[in-house]
Amino acid sequence: MFSKRRFLNSISLRDKLLIFITIFLLVLFLLYQFVILPLSDKKKELRIEEQTYMKELERLREIGNDYTVYRDKYLLLEKMIEGKRNSSVLTYLDNMSQTVGIRENIDYIRPAGKIEDNNLVKNIVEIKIDAVFVEDLVKFLNKIEKERPGLLIYSIRLKPFFKDKSKADAIVRIVDVDIK
Repeated sequence: MFSKRRFLNSISLRDKLLIFITIFLLVLFLLYQFVILPLSDKKKELRIEEQTYMKELERLREIGNDYTVYRDKYLLLEKMIEGKRNSSVLTYLDNMSQTVGIRENIDYIRPAGKIEDNNLVKNIVEIKIDAVFVEDLVKFLNKIEKERPGLLIYSIRLKPFFKDKSKADAIVRIVDVDIK
């Protein structure tokens, strides 16, 4: 049999050095191939995954901010609806028009429909006002939205009054928001 000691003694120093360098380079190659390269690939994968998670986190923060905004709006709306007085909307609008001084200009105040969304009921009231000064109409509309929670101006149609151009005819739709 061939022994290691005899083999190592039989080869020259230059060959021994070459064998050790080859073995050293082979160990380095194997170390690089099976340890360093997989770790490097795993590091790249983890960086990509981290970026994905950071984007998701940012999106979740935006959703959280949106939720906070919507919750605040909901709480405000709920507070407005709870704060409504018990009087009828039609009676309230009639009394409000009298305090502003445009009651004699009102042609009619009538219900114009109902819209039901999720937990909200929106009753629409239509008011036709003839030959009113625009300043008085604006005072009336501001007073409606400021003094009674849950009343919102839905639409306004204006056209000049045919006899006096400083006045206007208006059809105003007002929404009364309530909880089912």
